[in-house]
Amino acid sequence: MKRSGLFTHVLSASKKILKTFIHRSSGTEKTFGMKLELRRTDLLTGCTLGELFINGRFECYTLEDKVRDNGVKVYGSTAIPKGTYDLSVTFSNRFQKQLPLLHDVPGFEGVRIHTGNTNQDTEGCILVGRVKRQTSIEESRLAFSHLLPQLESADSITLRIL
Repeated sequence: MKRSGLFTHVLSASKKILKTFIHRSSGTEKTFGMKLELRRTDLLTGCTLGELFINGRFECYTLEDKVRDNGVKVYGSTAIPKGTYDLSVTFSNRFQKQLPLLHDVPGFEGVRIHTGNTNQDTEGCILVGRVKRQTSIEESRLAFSHLLPQLESADSITLRIL
């Protein structure tokens, strides 16, 4: 192996080691620096459909409230602004279970990722589903049950909304 090839191999292996480690206290695998990306694909009159990626890999579809002009906000009926947000999994008093929570969203509080199928279920939050329809998503519980353990295994998470 050439010197530059060996360097590339060592660098690649080092990145993999840094990305994942065994959490000594619980024995669970933790992932460093998980990056979520929400790509809004369908800006409709009543809702916004999109695709959620984890570290560049497609995970599921999303549904949010309508994207409105800058500065316009209708309580419980407006998608959050584009941007990058820190995310953590915390207990939701409203839903009485662990849910992902977006931090420091301008003009919004309590923005979560959770299950639901239509814009009537969102109130400013992000819904996830395995199947995309014209104005809804389906198999939300299945999508969420696959997503949540991945988020819980991360030591830090950012969500970039495009």
